[in-house]
Amino acid sequence: EEISLRSEDKMKLINVAKACSHFSDQFSYLRLLIGCSDISTGINIAEAVAGKCGLKVREFQLSDLVMGTDSANKIKDPMTGREMNPLEYALRQVPGHRTLNLLVDHESLFEHILLKKQQDRVKEKDILEFYRKFRKSKGIVFLVTTPIKSPTLPVEFSHYFEIHPPAEEIQLKKWEEYLGEIKIEQDMLVDLVEQYPIHLNEIFQIVQEAKKAAFIKGNMRITFEDIRDVLKRIKNLKTVPVLFGNKNFNSSDKLREKFL
Repeated sequence: EEISLRSEDKMKLINVAKACSHFSDQFSYLRLLIGCSDISTGINIAEAVAGKCGLKVREFQLSDLVMGTDSANKIKDPMTGREMNPLEYALRQVPGHRTLNLLVDHESLFEHILLKKQQDRVKEKDILEFYRKFRKSKGIVFLVTTPIKSPTLPVEFSHYFEIHPPAEEIQLKKWEEYLGEIKIEQDMLVDLVEQYPIHLNEIFQIVQEAKKAAFIKGNMRITFEDIRDVLKRIKNLKTVPVLFGNKNFNSSDKLREKFL
């Protein structure tokens, strides 16, 4: 998938790649928090950094891990046979491999729960247990989430950086490419980009959703209003995180790990 970055974000990633190469031995650690409005773009960036550093990516969904801090939730490490909870399994280092452990937060659990924005929905001890295990981890860990608004971050993270949408002219070209023969005034597109700056991957998704909406209304072509309606709906959507601690978690469930 295509990744287009602003020059300042490219420089951030160059420095991040250097840091990952330096701290990738089994005795060091580097825990980075990446904020990106498009999670898929954040994942692609993490994979690009890993490729640059010669690291294998082990990808996990954060929602699968926060439910597993309870001591009763155990899974068996297929390599060692040792029982551990899902978070320990995700953060472990794999013998014979230099890895980047990637935690993906589609549901904005990090800000809503792990930054204690919704303490009524989670027990304090669960948060403390999560960070205790996080502090014990070694190696490279990236957590990709939506942009963080909090001015303070947990000390367990080495650094937070945000990936912004590409330059407006690049967004405009991508809109024109995906819209194809559909004619929309240039001024209207410029206003759209200024009001809703987004990543290239999001532009493709929005055009596809607008085509579906237009088809359902009996139109074979999408209009500017179709695009704007989808943008408003997606960008204003409030993410409702799942409850911390899923009581239905079964230790025999297979943790969704993607090993690249």
